[in-house]
Amino acid sequence: MIYRRLDFSNREEFEAAWRIYEENFPQYERRRLDTQLRAGKDEFYRPMILLEREEIIGIMFYWAFEEFTFLEHFAVDEKHRGSGLGSKILREFCEKESDVVLEIDPLESEIAVRRKQFYERLGFCLNDYDYTHPGYETDYPEHRLMIMSLGKKLDESEYKRFVERRDNHTLV
Repeated sequence: MIYRRLDFSNREEFEAAWRIYEENFPQYERRRLDTQLRAGKDEFYRPMILLEREEIIGIMFYWAFEEFTFLEHFAVDEKHRGSGLGSKILREFCEKESDVVLEIDPLESEIAVRRKQFYERLGFCLNDYDYTHPGYETDYPEHRLMIMSLGKKLDESEYKRFVERRDNHTLV
């Protein structure tokens, strides 16, 4: 498995990654192209592609802050799901990064519950904070999400720092 920073100027590579991004996240949970390009210039942003035998099999867009790593978007291409690849990728990622935090949908559907269980099997804890994510774009509504953190729940100061970083960096 090769992890490589997404080259926004490589049309073929970018289109493959963008397809995975669009297929796996609803519009209100992703950026438009222009704001994604703007985010790509932030010193903390890491838009990565996951390659196996030169084929892009997934994306992992995250923010590497000093205090924690915010895994913003993670998806494996549909044709590679169910093989344990997602677990393997995330396990390797969590071994390299410290204090990983991510968002999940409220537990209002079977898939949301399964996603929570997936992350719990990898060592993530659900936090109890009432959390709303502002829309990435001005015409996108804010939406309720839940926060999970690796290994332990966030204390109140860690949670506030997460929200501050989200507001000051990820909402470009």
